[in-house]
Formats: sequence, structure tokens, C-alpha cells
Amino acid sequence: MPRKSVGNVADEWLKGPGLEFKSPTIGPNWLGKTHPFPLNPSFKPPPPISDKTKEAIYERYMSNPKMYNVRVLAVAYGISMKRVDAILRLKGMEKDWLKGKQLQTGFLAGMERMLNTTELAIGFVPESRRDVTDSDIQDQEEADDHARDRYQRLFWEPVADTEKPIVPTELEKAKEEAQAARQEAIEAKSDVKLLTGREPKGGPKTISREKPIVVSSGSDRPATVFKDVGGKFLDIDDRIRRLHEADRRKRAKAKARQERRSKVI
Repeated sequence: MPRKSVGNVADEWLKGPGLEFKSPTIGPNWLGKTHPFPLNPSFKPPPPISDKTKEAIYERYMSNPKMYNVRVLAVAYGISMKRVDAILRLKGMEKDWLKGKQLQTGFLAGMERMLNTTELAIGFVPESRRDVTDSDIQDQEEADDHARDRYQRLFWEPVADTEKPIVPTELEKAKEEAQAARQEAIEAKSDVKLLTGREPKGGPKTISREKPIVVSSGSDRPATVFKDVGGKFLDIDDRIRRLHEADRRKRAKAKARQERRSKVI
């Protein structure tokens, strides 16, 4: 029996189960029926925002930027502030291109028909979009945190018919693990052995940072400040490697001395 190639299998699928995907339809025609990916039923993305709604957001902002600022538009339409900002930027670029180029809108119309985009109106925010305020609050609270943590806000955008999405839960777990790892690294940089190279003898195992020492240089010069930063800039892996190497050399020297004494005797 001849072995089937990938192309043959694909042709058979297109003539059988894949026949219903041959012609475009109004609305999404997903492989998983109710979700895009058959093996990931928890991922059910909401319909994209229509170009008509984006145009309305841009026109309202341009009519009065102070009254209809990004925050006001975000609350009114149930869209995160970051997304409103992106809509305004892209629409601004589009308006600039229209001055000298003709835009091709056929692809946009086709995609909107296939994805069944949603038109939003001020004051009529769908229930699925009422939690985007939490997204903005989280983004502001974590503005100084690592970029990976900030990306979690993207998953506040609604995922339909899912009580507890998998990805946000895993991201929260990863964030807690990352915070624990950072705290462990901070504590390791105060370890007595890593900083001094010697084992603590009965005393504390960590060295706390001392207060800044201010040394006055006279009335005609600014004061000089010396601040103990402890192991803030310590490379833990490199320091451990150096300590192991120093210990290895110490043992090698002791072994060499022992061998010389044995020869003399």
C-alpha cells in the first residue's frame, strides 16, 4: 500500500470535513465550531471592534480632545485605555495617508464580514466588556514592574463563556514565582559568606545595609555622601564560582604542602 503524503491527506480532508470551510460565511467559521482551535476550548475571543466604531471614537476625540479624552472614551465604549490610544494613533496615520494615497478597503470589509465585528455605542457597553477598567487599574499599578507582568492586562479583555480562563491563571502563578525568585535573589545578596567569603561564626547570616554616612567638606563645597549598597550589584553566580575556585586553589596548595613534607620525611 503506497504511503500517503501530507498533500494527499490535506486533499482528502478538503473534500470531506473541510468542505464546509471552502466558501466564506458571515461570521467566524472555526474549526472548533464554537472556538478557533479544537484543542483549546477555553480560548473564545470576542468579536473585533468594527471600523465604524473606531471612526466614531476618532471623530469624537478630534472634535473635543479635552472633553473626550482617552480615559473618557475608554469608559464610554468599554475599551481599555491602551486600546483607545492605539485606535487613535492608527486612525491618525490613516487620515494622513488619505492625503496622498488611495486606501484599499476591500480586505477590511471582507475580514469584518468573516469575523462578525461588533459596533459599540456610548452608554451601551456589553456586559462582557465591563471589566476593562480593572485592566487599566492593573496597568497603572504595575507601571514600574517588568514588562512581562504588564502584559497580563491583555487577558482582561473578555474571553466569552469562560468562568476561569487558563492563561491568566498561569500568568498569575508565573508572576508569583518570579516575585519569589526576585526576593530570594535580594536576600542572597545580603549573605555574609557571599559578601565576605567567610562562614559566619555565631553571628547573623546576613549583612544589613547601613545608613548613609555624610562627610562635610566645608561651607564652600558640597557634602560628600558615602552610601553602603551592600550586595545590590553583586553577581551571585559569578561570586559563587569565584568562591568555589578559591576553595579549590586552597585545597590544591594544602595538598602540595603535604606532599613536600612527605618527601622531606
